[in-house]
Amino acid sequence: MGNNLVRLPAAALALLAAACGDMPTEPPPPPPAGPPAFTALRVEQNRIVDAAGADVVLRGVAVVDPLVGRSHRYHSRLGEDDLESLAREWRAGIVRVPMHPDLMAHHPAYLREFVDPLVDWAGEHRLYLLLGYHAHGNPLTGEVEETPWGFDAPWRGNPYNPDLELALAFLAETAARYRDRPWVLYSVFNEPAFISWSDWRPLAERLVDAVRDPHPGALVLVSGVNWASELDGALADPVRREGIVYEIHPYPWVGESWKRVVTELSMTHPVFLGEWGFGDEHPASERNYGEALVGYCEEMGLGWTAWIWDHSWTPSMFTSPSRARLTPFGALVKRALAPGKPLSLRALGAG
Repeated sequence: MGNNLVRLPAAALALLAAACGDMPTEPPPPPPAGPPAFTALRVEQNRIVDAAGADVVLRGVAVVDPLVGRSHRYHSRLGEDDLESLAREWRAGIVRVPMHPDLMAHHPAYLREFVDPLVDWAGEHRLYLLLGYHAHGNPLTGEVEETPWGFDAPWRGNPYNPDLELALAFLAETAARYRDRPWVLYSVFNEPAFISWSDWRPLAERLVDAVRDPHPGALVLVSGVNWASELDGALADPVRREGIVYEIHPYPWVGESWKRVVTELSMTHPVFLGEWGFGDEHPASERNYGEALVGYCEEMGLGWTAWIWDHSWTPSMFTSPSRARLTPFGALVKRALAPGKPLSLRALGAG
């Protein structure tokens, strides 16, 4: 395939064609920017599949909040050319879009002005779009981390507002708006924190229902607790809704124990690495963290979105607003997305 959306039967067909002796005399056309047609995705046992039941593994990157990327002077403008670049040059299959509660609450036309264009461009360039409700903290108590920059423009004081009623309302509005866009997926609460799994699980079910009431067929992701780093609770007490994809954010500070949990959980449910990265405030070894993580996902057949395709938000993939120069992290992500080259030789233990 031309990008990081993998359908296994298509690969089998390609092998069959290569084995055929009666090959065309003219060279084949270049690969398309993405899948030839969108299909709604669903969960089947522990896999994400398309309408035909073929396995789908989505890999790509996260971009900045669309209001920031479309209007804020400190960031490169996020436009259609960026999604085209991600589809054609980077060969991404999915783009994660963080939607901050603070910005949604203070901009009544947030979806129409800032998200609608991304949804349309993603459809044009055959990219799945993961709309992530970018709240942090405890929806029951309102506890959330301090953000000293939270009153700087364009923020209004509580960028990650964990308010439950706000989340329910915005998720329902978003799902109703995009229910006829099969390439739009949903992550219901980015990083639950200051909360136990036993308290979070029933809240997650309410958030899932907020999406599926207006959009019954939606593919929905549910994060683990402790800043989406722990999914242990889901092993014994899974979310009591059908077709859930579990999400984890295994940054370097998490250590290695997450792999044991994900390996076990992925035997019964799909698991997606919604954020990962290194550099800046997440120092780590490219070999021991980055390449090892990519190799693990390749071995397990796990999808991911690397955070973040930007020069200012961190850990960044670029060194400047022009996006002309990659950081070591950005170079690794681009290399990992390249067709047929998911790993370096070092990650395979050859160097």
